[in-house]
Amino acid sequence: MLENYEIDLAVVQARLEQHLDELNDVVYERRIVKHCRRIVNRHLGLKRPTILHSINITQHADFDEMLDAANAAGAITDAQIYELDAADIILVGAAADGQTAYAAIEVSETIGDDDVDRARERADIVGRAADCPAFAAVIGKAISDANRQRAAQSSVTTIIMMAD
Repeated sequence: MLENYEIDLAVVQARLEQHLDELNDVVYERRIVKHCRRIVNRHLGLKRPTILHSINITQHADFDEMLDAANAAGAITDAQIYELDAADIILVGAAADGQTAYAAIEVSETIGDDDVDRARERADIVGRAADCPAFAAVIGKAISDANRQRAAQSSVTTIIMMAD
C-alpha cells in the first residue's frame, strides 16, 4: 500500500512541476508584453509600435477589420486568422524607411523549433493580410545553437531577455 502512495505522490509532484512551469511561462510572457514596445523598437527598429494582439489584448478593431478584408479578398484563410488569434504578440509600427510594418512575436522561456516556425508562419500571414513587410521574432531566456541557426535561416530575429 505504501508503494502505491509513493507512486501517486510522484505523479502529483510531476503534475505540480508541469503546472508551475506553465505558470512561469505565463508570468514571463506578461513581463515581456509589458516591455515589448521598447524591445521591438530596440531589436527590430520598429518606431512607435502599437500592440494589436497579446496575452493582455485579444481584440483590436482595426486589426480585426484588416484581417476580415484580407480574408474577403482571398489573401488569407479563416484558418490563418485563427492561427493569428493564437499568436503571443502582434504589433504594428513604422519601419526604418517610415513605411508601416508589422511584427509577429512568439515568447517562450526556452525557444524551440515550434516557436521559430510559428513566428515565421504568423509573420507571413500578417504580411499577406496587410500587404506590407512583417518581421518575425522569438523572445526567450534561452535558445540552443541549432535553433538560433534555424531562426537565422528563416529570417526570424532572436531576442534573449531575462525579464525582471
